[in-house]
Amino acid sequence: MPLFLITLLLFIASCGSGSRKIKRAGEPDIIEVDNNDEEMATAIKHAKSTLSEFEAALKSNNPSFDNFALKVRFENGASGEHIWLGTVSLIGRIYYGVVANVPESTNKVEIGDTIEIDTSRVSDWMFTEGTTLHGGYTIKLLRQRMSKDEQSQFDKENGLTF
Repeated sequence: MPLFLITLLLFIASCGSGSRKIKRAGEPDIIEVDNNDEEMATAIKHAKSTLSEFEAALKSNNPSFDNFALKVRFENGASGEHIWLGTVSLIGRIYYGVVANVPESTNKVEIGDTIEIDTSRVSDWMFTEGTTLHGGYTIKLLRQRMSKDEQSQFDKENGLTF
């Protein structure tokens, strides 16, 4: 299964109000989310508090687990950009990952860069087990906010059942 979710969804926390979708040719859409979005803050807090589940799964070397990714916030002035990092590895107590999307507003990283991940900046985690998504709390929230038609299209494109 390809890293469909990594290339499908990312979001930027911005100072603007509400949320909006930014379309990009050849790149995944970006969902811009208000900094004061309480539901998103709760999803991020939950992801942070359950990061040990991601670590346990990664360390398990379970062949059924795939598509390990961490979403990391990169500061950009008063706002920040949250970008999925794939090909995640854990060496000792340090995570490393590869930037999986072309950044929209930060110049701190580029697609394909392998970086050390500061876990205090992790805003979500995910891995798949067949068609089951583990983690992905921000993805689940963004999907929940889609119309029924958008949800159906999203589910069809990524092959997961929510």
